[in-house]
Amino acid sequence: CTLVHVADLLVGDEARKSITLENTSEFALRYTLITHQQGHTNRSALPPFDVTPCEATIEGGASLSLDILFAPDCPSDSFWSLVEVSVPNQEEEPHLLMLRGRASASAGYLLAPEQHAIDPTNLLRVPPRDMLNLQTCDEAAANVPPRDEYNEDRLVEISLVPSGPEGFGTAQMIVGHAKANKLDYKPAPLDFSFEGLTPEAERQGFSIDPLKGVVKEGETQTVTVSFTPKEEGLLGSSLGVIASFGVSQWAEVQLKCILKGGNPALTQPETTIILKGYIAGRSSPSA
Repeated sequence: CTLVHVADLLVGDEARKSITLENTSEFALRYTLITHQQGHTNRSALPPFDVTPCEATIEGGASLSLDILFAPDCPSDSFWSLVEVSVPNQEEEPHLLMLRGRASASAGYLLAPEQHAIDPTNLLRVPPRDMLNLQTCDEAAANVPPRDEYNEDRLVEISLVPSGPEGFGTAQMIVGHAKANKLDYKPAPLDFSFEGLTPEAERQGFSIDPLKGVVKEGETQTVTVSFTPKEEGLLGSSLGVIASFGVSQWAEVQLKCILKGGNPALTQPETTIILKGYIAGRSSPSA
């Protein structure tokens, strides 16, 4: 299965991407695109993805370009469509395309680690759209801006389990700045910062890189959070004492991710983030 990430867009915008189909045989082949499964859908009757041509003949040794249009009309991080390139009498495994896109009601957005996973299998497990915190009919009738489940009233929990010879647990978040393609929005800088990483949390082994920065329009910034238990930070603390009796536990720190700027701006610029670092229990040496 080939994953094709089309774009991260503002709601109501659109983007196109092309991929190439190649016929490596000597004979002309006719294909048909078949949609097997879909993720979140638009509120309107129009699908978020449109692929053309949906069927055609490719001469032997030739290629053809597929045009993919992504046009979301509501916010979601789970727009996807599983499409088969079906060729009659083909004995090989079917060619599958996983089309994916994301849409935000604001220019700035924060993606938790599970939201930007590139494994197509993970996309198949997303909850139905009616389980998300989307705009109600009354809000739409009153022209209330759609809520953005990327950022509004969010609590992100990240578990960091050290592994390997260096005992290093890590995860990545993404701060993005959606660029307007067809929509008429004047660009504005997007600043981000993470607040709440106390000296005590750093002594325990938590770290964030970078702590702050600026994301240009149409770009993203990867933020790495990590946890490596430090003996000097645990020495004499309740965490260290409990671990010395062979009891495993979690160290915890609560942070705020603050996004400022972008156009349209966020209605709720703060996201609460809880980092949990795993501390393995260790037995005291025998006397």
